[in-house]
Amino acid sequence: MSAPAGPLFRSKPVIALAVLAAVSAAVTIGLFAFGSSVLEPAGSEPTSFGYGALGQRAAYAYLESIGIRATRSRGQKLADLGPQVALLIVDPPTREERPDAAEALVQLVAEARRHGAPTIVFLPKWDGVPSSRNADWIAGADARPLPRVSELARAVLDCPVAANPVSRAASRKAYPFRATWRENYDVSLAPRQLLADRAEYEAVVQNFEGVLVAKARRPEGAPPVFVVSDPDIVSNHGLAEADHATLLRELVTTLAGARAVVFDETLHGYAMGGRLAADALRPPAVFVTAHVLLLIGCAVWAGTVRSAPARPARAPGSIGREEFIASTVRLLGGASGGGASLADALRLPSLPPPERLKRLAAATTERGVAEDLVSLDAAIEAHAALRDDPGRREALARRVYLWRKEMTVGTR
Repeated sequence: MSAPAGPLFRSKPVIALAVLAAVSAAVTIGLFAFGSSVLEPAGSEPTSFGYGALGQRAAYAYLESIGIRATRSRGQKLADLGPQVALLIVDPPTREERPDAAEALVQLVAEARRHGAPTIVFLPKWDGVPSSRNADWIAGADARPLPRVSELARAVLDCPVAANPVSRAASRKAYPFRATWRENYDVSLAPRQLLADRAEYEAVVQNFEGVLVAKARRPEGAPPVFVVSDPDIVSNHGLAEADHATLLRELVTTLAGARAVVFDETLHGYAMGGRLAADALRPPAVFVTAHVLLLIGCAVWAGTVRSAPARPARAPGSIGREEFIASTVRLLGGASGGGASLADALRLPSLPPPERLKRLAAATTERGVAEDLVSLDAAIEAHAALRDDPGRREALARRVYLWRKEMTVGTR
């Protein structure tokens, strides 16, 4: 008889895998629920993730606190945009950081227009110097070259190449700005970075020094595109100053007519590219991927490798009643004339007949078993010579079984 298969897995590996799967599942659920705050990149960069003076994390939180849903775009398709969802492009890179900066900005604005979404572009102003003490802060900031900032303004506002619309006022004295919806806003910016009042675009928020918010001239029915000349209005260090927060709210709701905003982060280098394989290897989806690979590994393991040794074959004495009788019937039916005996039926060691019967009879008497072994042995030898009665063969097998059972277990 061959050894039956043992258990597929040992208990310790199964427990370890179960604990690992439970912990991984808990981490996955937690990251999906709280991933926006756990997995966000921080740093001192001028992004909606940034805690530094030039970041826009405060503006992101402020808009959500007043009921304007804010999200971040890290893909090129901008699927969340629409007529009431504005795209905010804050502090886009200049040519020093990205050679195709102007072309990439125009392409992003065109993608928003394809979705029918209004766009608000906050021009860059500062180049932050990271702090050596805290990676989330800046140690200082240098003003970006005006020609590079003007290049981005011209690209979005469709100004002539010769025009240089951006300038900076050195005076620290603040003057109110007048909006086209007849509201005045105190703006505290030093130095103020403003657009010149030109016919190529429409001034929306301005004072005698220049234009703070301009609207690009587009065909009738096209979604609007606005350019804010100074990003300090929306940055962490400037949002709480003067009327900056109020102006930001009005830019989104009154000017753009939006109820939600999407902060673009693709121009800052946080584009994910939309590849399924890349997304599957990033948190929190990487834990789902780990679960799938774990299941595949277990399936392969179950199909090819045993993790537990095979159990030994059961001893002959442990076989069941019907199995023993059937085996004995086959033995008696296949023996040649005179070749089968009680010793064969019981799988006993070969001994001379007189000695064998003497030992068996003595053991039978000692155990108090009533079976007559001499007659049983004679009947088996007689049947082996004839082999013409299957019913008698089974009856003999049952006598052998009962004698064996009483000898090993006890008398009835």
